[in-house]
Amino acid sequence: MDAVERIEVAILRTQMVEYFTLRYGPFGYLDKANFNPKFSTDNHRRLLDDIKASTNQSKETFVDHFFKKYNSENDLPLWMAVEVMSFGNLFTFFRNLHHSDKQTLTQRIGVVPKVLDSWLHTFNYVRNLCAHHSRLWNRELAISPLIPDRHHQLQWHQPVKIDNKRVFAVLTISRYLLKQIAPQSKWQNRLNVLLNEHPTIP
Repeated sequence: MDAVERIEVAILRTQMVEYFTLRYGPFGYLDKANFNPKFSTDNHRRLLDDIKASTNQSKETFVDHFFKKYNSENDLPLWMAVEVMSFGNLFTFFRNLHHSDKQTLTQRIGVVPKVLDSWLHTFNYVRNLCAHHSRLWNRELAISPLIPDRHHQLQWHQPVKIDNKRVFAVLTISRYLLKQIAPQSKWQNRLNVLLNEHPTIP
C-alpha cells in the first residue's frame, strides 16, 4: 500500500492533474471533448457522477469552504476534485486521456502509455486486494501487468524473466516507478528486510 499510494499521489494526483489543468483549465474535466473520442458520453457522465457523489459525501473542510466562497459553482476545480476521487476514478481519468496527453505524461517517467496503462490497472486491482486484507502472496493475479520488452524502450531487468501473474511482477514494477518518482525512498530496503525475516517462504 505504501508503494501504490506514493505512485498514485505522484503520477495521478500530482503530475496528471497539473498537466491536465494547465492544458484544459480547472474545470476542463467537465468537457468530454478534452478526453479521447473513444471515451463515451455515458462513461464520461458516469465518471462525473462518481466525482459529484464523492464530493457530496466528503467531510473535507476545503470542499465546504469552496462552495461557500464560490456559490455560483456546481463542481470542484480538478485539483480539489482529485482529493475526493478513488484510485479507480483516477485510473479511468488517465485511461481516457487523449493519446498525445498520455505520451507527454508517460515520457516523464520513462514508459510508454500502453505500459503505464497496464501497470495502473494492475495497481488498482492490487490496491483493492490490500484494502480488503485479501491474500496477495503466491496469488495468481486476475489483472496482470504488461512486462516491457526491448520494443518498449525501457531500462528493464534483463535477462531476468518476470512472471506477470505473480506478486513479484508488482513488486518489481513498484520498485521501478519509485526510483523514478521518489529516488530517496527506502521502500525496497524495507521489502528486503521483510523477505529476509521469512526465509522459509519461497
